[in-house]
Parts: sequence; C-alpha cells; structure tokens
Amino acid sequence: MMEPLASLDSVRLLERVRALISRGNGVESDLLAHLGEVDARRLYLEECCSSMFTYCVSVLHFAEGVAYKRIQVARAARAHPELLEAVRCGDLHLTAVSLLAPKLSSENCLELIGAARHRSAEEIKQLLTDREPRPAPPTFIRRIPESSLPSASHPALPQATVPPPPSAPMALTPPAPRAPEPLGAERYRVQFVADGETHAQLEELRALMRHQIPDGDLGRILSRAIAVLLTQVRKQKFADTEAPRPPKARSESYSRRASPEG
Repeated sequence: MMEPLASLDSVRLLERVRALISRGNGVESDLLAHLGEVDARRLYLEECCSSMFTYCVSVLHFAEGVAYKRIQVARAARAHPELLEAVRCGDLHLTAVSLLAPKLSSENCLELIGAARHRSAEEIKQLLTDREPRPAPPTFIRRIPESSLPSASHPALPQATVPPPPSAPMALTPPAPRAPEPLGAERYRVQFVADGETHAQLEELRALMRHQIPDGDLGRILSRAIAVLLTQVRKQKFADTEAPRPPKARSESYSRRASPEG
C-alpha cells in the first residue's frame, strides 16, 4: 500500500517524483514502440478504424494532438530506434521528437538528438530554423477595415472550430501554429497595428530615406529608428551615473564664517 503523500518528508517526495518520471519515460518509450508495430501491421483495420489516427483517438482515447505526436514519433522511431532510447532516458520529450522527426536522417540522427537534449519545444524550433533559415516575408502595409476592429463594448471573440466526427477519416497533418515562429539566423517576424499618424510618419520616413534604403524596407527603417531611440533613452536613464555631479560650492557667507579672522 502506498504511503500517504502527506507523511513523506521533502527528500523522499522529490525522490519519488524522479522515480515516477523515470518509470513514465520507460512506459512512453515502450508504448511508442508498440504503436509503431500496430501501425506497420495496419492492425487498426481490425478495430474497424480507417486510419491509425482514428484508432488512437476513438479506441485508445488519446487527445488529437497527443495522437498526432505519438504516431509521428512511432513512425520515426522505426527508422531511427535511437529515438526510443532518448525518450526512455528522458533526454527528449514527446514534443521534441515530433519536431525533430521530419528533419531526421541516418547521417544527422545522433547529432540532432544530442543538440536537442533537455531543450524546450521553443528552443528546438529555434535550433531547427537556425539550421535551415527561412526567407523573410515581404514587407507590406494593409489598411484594416473598420468593421474588423473590435470595439470596447463588443471585443472580438475567437472563432469556434467544429471538430470532425470520430468515425470520419482524418489526415495526419500538423496543427496550425498559434504564433509566428522564428525565421532562423537570429531573425524574427514582428507584426503590429499602427494608427493613421504613425502610418503617415512611416511613409514620410520611407520617402526621406530613399537615398539610404532605396527599397523602402520598413524593417531596416524601424531597426535604425529603434537604435536611435534606444541611445536617447539610455542617455536619459543613465545620465546621472555616467557623469557624476560636481560638488556644490559653499556659499560666500559660510566661507566667511569658516575662514580664520585676520
């Protein structure tokens, strides 16, 4: 019988957590190996499922996102068994392997596993984009229709999505990203909404800087503007510490009182 958690001291509780995580990693690795074998044998058809994804969601009751990741990792592990050992040892979590899977080959498998070891999902995304930088999107300015702007009394609500019925076959496609991803090579996509005055100022800047930036690229213009503003703000913030104030001169009356009489 398991000892009540409240009776455990801090050391034993933390040790038990680490032991459970190690056991869970081993179970996850074994599960992925079994799922890969079920997928390879197409045994989901014997469960009246049209795809492995439907089997995982409808029969095994995985969440859609978890089902997608486990199928992707299980398939990758059949070609690269090293992934199962990395999961068992706790070097890679499920999301990490699902991110690496499309990029793996027999030549780079061990290298990528080592580079991604104990990294978060965002760090692995950055690692992969740095290895294969994506082209920057073109700069553009688009006016937002007034009808699409949320008002104070009626804020914009996210649109609901209706999932397909469990029995319908579903393509094994990755979910849409929720936020812009880094482009790699220390580049990031920045997007914001400007009012009319800011837009007019940007257009004036583009016109005035045509001789320096002929293509009028807003990214380069904003980079220079931010550098200038940052220099000004730093000077204002650190002016007192960069240039110590001279000591105040003593008043004349104080000097006379302090000087010896002669």
